[in-house]
Amino acid sequence: MLNAVRSAGPLLLGIALIMMGNGLQSTLLGVRASSVGFGSFVTGLVMTSYYVGFLVGALVVPRLVQRVGHIRVFTALASVASAAVLAHFVLLDPVAWAAQLEELQPKLRAALEENRDFETPGEVSIPLALTILLAEGGDPDGVAQLAEMTGLSDDLDPEGKYRLYAAFALGKVGSGLAGPERTTASRALVRLLNESPDLGIRVIAAAGLQRLPTEEGRAALVEALRDPALELRGSAALSLGELGDPSGVPVLREMVQVAAYDSERGVSAQKWSLPDRVSESRCKALLALSKLNQAPGPEELRQMADEDPDVNVRETALRLLAEDSGG
Repeated sequence: MLNAVRSAGPLLLGIALIMMGNGLQSTLLGVRASSVGFGSFVTGLVMTSYYVGFLVGALVVPRLVQRVGHIRVFTALASVASAAVLAHFVLLDPVAWAAQLEELQPKLRAALEENRDFETPGEVSIPLALTILLAEGGDPDGVAQLAEMTGLSDDLDPEGKYRLYAAFALGKVGSGLAGPERTTASRALVRLLNESPDLGIRVIAAAGLQRLPTEEGRAALVEALRDPALELRGSAALSLGELGDPSGVPVLREMVQVAAYDSERGVSAQKWSLPDRVSESRCKALLALSKLNQAPGPEELRQMADEDPDVNVRETALRLLAEDSGG
C-alpha cells in the first residue's frame, strides 16, 4: 500500500494543493470582504457571481478549446486564475472580485472527454486527476465519473491504488454533496465497504461515509462493526460517531484500551506496529465517545490522565475532564 501511495505522490500532492487553495480562497474572500467593508449584500453578490462564471465559462471555453486546443486554453486560464487570486488583495473592488475564472471547470470537462477512454493502468492517472478536480467543484458529471472509477477492474488497477484514491476523494467531497450526487457517492463507497477484498480501501470507504449521511451508508457501517479487523470496525465506529449514531460505542471503548492493539499485533506483527497510530486511534475514540455523551466517568478519566503511558491520551483525558467541569 505504501509503495502505491509513493508512486503517485506527485499527482496526489498536486491535487491536494489545488483543492486546498481553492477551498481556502473561497473562505478567505468572505472574511476579506467583510474586513474591507463591502457589506453583507455586496459580499453575497460577489460570492454568487462565481456561479454566473460557471455558466459563462460553459458557453465560452468550449469554443476556445475547439480553436486552440485544451492544453493552451488550460495554460492561459490557469495563469490568469493565479493572477486573479493576487488581484483580490490589490483591487479592493467588488466588481473586480466578481470576475473570477470558473471557465476552468468546462475546460476540465473538455480535457476529461479527451482522456475518458483508457486501456492500460498508465492511462488512468490523468482522467482520475481531472475527475477529482471536477468533483471537488461539485460538478455532477465529475461525481458520477469518480464513483464509476471506484469500480475499476483489476486489469486497469492491479494494485488497487486508483480505487483507493477515488474512494478517498469521494469521501473528501462528500460533505458538499446533496441529492442525487450524495446518493451516487454513498452507493459507491458502500459497495467498496461491502465487497472490496482490500482492507485499506474498505477502511477509506468507511471513513468517507461519515460525510455522506444516507440510510444505506449507515446500515453498511453498522454491519462493518462486526468485522474481525480492528482497523475497519474502528473506522466504522468513528464514522457512526460523527453521524451521531451510538451503535459503535462498544467498539470505541475497545479502541481506548491498549489490550485491543496488543491482540491485533498477536495476529500479525505488522498491525498497529507504529506507536503514533495507536496513540491517534485511542485519542480519536475518546473524543468520539465524548461527542456521543458516552465518555468514561471522571474517576476513570483521572486515572488515565495520571497513569496512562501515552502522553497524548493523558492530555485528551485532561481535556475531557476540564470540559466536564465547565473549563
